[in-house]
Amino acid sequence: MKKLLLLITAITLLSCSKDDDSTGFNTEIYTKEKLEILHGGSTKKWVLENYYSSYPNISKKEDCYVDDIYEFTNIEDEEDENKFIVNVIAGDISCSPHFPTEVATASISLYEESGTVYLSTGRGYEKEDIVKVTFFSLPLVELTEDRIIFSSGENLNNEKVLIFRPL
Repeated sequence: MKKLLLLITAITLLSCSKDDDSTGFNTEIYTKEKLEILHGGSTKKWVLENYYSSYPNISKKEDCYVDDIYEFTNIEDEEDENKFIVNVIAGDISCSPHFPTEVATASISLYEESGTVYLSTGRGYEKEDIVKVTFFSLPLVELTEDRIIFSSGENLNNEKVLIFRPL
């Protein structure tokens, strides 16, 4: 279990390079001050309300993610002051029911020079000697007091969309 958590955490913390492409979707410039909406100055919980693949054609809504709670914090990563810790509380619906152990992790990266923000998230599963890991990183495209949207793709032709609401 510890190996799985360490693997997912390492992948999450090492993700996103400074040359990641912008989506072409968002024109908002984000700063540490604007990110206070995420964490409320300390910690703030948001529920993952919707997770879509291939939005708006909604080819797949990932129900196993939708009951997850994300606790965004203003705690900076020890090695990168522009990366912030996100605690993920996986919900009751497993994304891989054949694996009894499931671990989720996430972080937020702020690239101040471009004003972009990325959510990097990973989920790992373990059963005996078998380990399965999924990982992705998405840019922030909308941040309000009532909703957060992370999305990939161009404009409304998105591959993945995560929509959060405050808890």
